[in-house]
Amino acid sequence: MAPRLTGRAKDRAAEKSKGERMGAIRHMKAGLGLAGAALLALAACGETTEDTGAAPGMDNASFKARQASTDDTRTVLAEELMMRGRSPTLNFSWHAPPELAAYPGLLDRLRSEAAAAEAEMRANARKHAQMLVENGEKARPLFYDQRWTVTLNSPTLLVLKSETDRYDGGAHGNRFYDSVFWSKAENRELQLRDLFVNWPEARETLTETYCTALAAEQAERRGEEPPADRAEDAADTDDFWTCPPLADQPVILDGRANDMRALYLTVLLAPYEAGPYAEGSYTIDVPLDGETRALFKAEFVPAG
Repeated sequence: MAPRLTGRAKDRAAEKSKGERMGAIRHMKAGLGLAGAALLALAACGETTEDTGAAPGMDNASFKARQASTDDTRTVLAEELMMRGRSPTLNFSWHAPPELAAYPGLLDRLRSEAAAAEAEMRANARKHAQMLVENGEKARPLFYDQRWTVTLNSPTLLVLKSETDRYDGGAHGNRFYDSVFWSKAENRELQLRDLFVNWPEARETLTETYCTALAAEQAERRGEEPPADRAEDAADTDDFWTCPPLADQPVILDGRANDMRALYLTVLLAPYEAGPYAEGSYTIDVPLDGETRALFKAEFVPAG
């Protein structure tokens, strides 16, 4: 009968077995290439759960195939596309799209930002819970839910949008937006201005169209026309008849099913940015026609 391992002996045996498996994987990677390495790394993880973090409807095989197509040598596991934490004081969740498996550097940065947000929320949650106890109020957990999605995936550009719903205490939660433009050729993040031939000219042209569309949406929601002396800067008025500067808001390119012929520049305005909380968020689409497409560098937005 084989001896029964307990305590440290069992730990050493498990560590030795793990080391042997990983050594075998490293030996086999050279012959199997990236696709095989991705499959082996997923298998070596030793954890299989129903919630893999892959997109709805995408099974593990499909995710592995997508991951194997990247030129980056670091293997991204499906579980890296999701972060979750649940406690009596905080519900935290973060999700990234499977397309980010091809860009580990960007994924690592977004995960790092999410981890920092979770640490901040946990600290706030402890203080919030203590305050409720001291005031004799019923426990109410804070929450943070951020979901990144792809709005454009062209041969040269990956565009991401995030929607973050969070509750930090008080009367209600709130929603926030963010965006990322990622150059596939340079493997780095771009700023909005980097997409244009002449940014000052583009900003002026697009701002006029965006502000006109926003004013129309504000008027429709409020059932009244904007004042003739409508302010162009939120700092100049307290009544929300403003047009927040384009460069200060999260902006995305929306390909609507990746159709470059039907492309929009979309401005994402969170509650309180262009109206009171009761009006919610504003999503302002600026259709890109021949004139506005010409403002972009051709490698990012081809002429219509």
